[in-house]
Amino acid sequence: MERQQTEGILEEAGLSRVEVIVHAPQWGNLRADFPSASLLTKSPAVTCRVSDLLFALRKSILRVRARRGVRPRVLESEEELGAYFSLRYRVWKECGYLAPEKDDPKSQWELDFTDRTSLPLGFFSGDTLVACGRLVRGLGEEFPKYVSLINSLIDRQGSAELRRYFSYPQHLAHPFDVLKTFAEFPGYYCHLVRDGRSKAEVSRIIVDPHFRGHGLGEVLVDSLVTLAETYGIEVLFLACHEFREAFYGRCGFQAIPGMRADRFLAIRDSVIAMDRCLKTARKTEEARSACSET
Repeated sequence: MERQQTEGILEEAGLSRVEVIVHAPQWGNLRADFPSASLLTKSPAVTCRVSDLLFALRKSILRVRARRGVRPRVLESEEELGAYFSLRYRVWKECGYLAPEKDDPKSQWELDFTDRTSLPLGFFSGDTLVACGRLVRGLGEEFPKYVSLINSLIDRQGSAELRRYFSYPQHLAHPFDVLKTFAEFPGYYCHLVRDGRSKAEVSRIIVDPHFRGHGLGEVLVDSLVTLAETYGIEVLFLACHEFREAFYGRCGFQAIPGMRADRFLAIRDSVIAMDRCLKTARKTEEARSACSET
């Protein structure tokens, strides 16, 4: 990459230097995974292969920018969770994603039964939550701490609607409410279960409108990938608007062949499913092929 091009990117970002380690083939002990802007990694540098140098530089710039303004934290208190559900409600209400039957104007919180098996991550500017996302685990993988905290919050709110949202439905095959949009998903999911793959859904990727336009959403998804790795999760999947494919592609996700639909939660729009394989030599092609077998 030309020095002039590099300097131009740094100048545009208002930076003088960033750290990128380029992986050479003979450096077998150095990780050169998909370049990441995660705020949960200990190394200050972004590692990459030679072919990914420009992309890694971009990731490093995003990370430096984010570290200047926000701090990541796995949410652990009632106060943090309250801010989390409030931010979700406000943004989803504005976007039109909130179905009428899931709208509780009294509490102005957005939550449901999938929060029982979810691990939430927040980005804070000072004491203010400005971005959030979560990893949704499978049935039987509840986080008791979060179930207890959320039950306490619901009791304090005194909302029968929130209590209903947080309760498991009578008939439930999996907790991934968004992915039930796809007729092909049960086959894909069952294949992962039969293969013993640990898995989670990336969902509720939310950035406060005042903090958009600086790549914070991408940093958030990269950070959730790191969080998933620490929990030994092998496969991540998600559903998104089709026009978001490039965004999640920059975080290492690929569209799952055959998984497209014409609706997304409360709105009618073109939507796709994507996945990413983590920390394993095994690939997801077999699980992907299950889509065409059902």
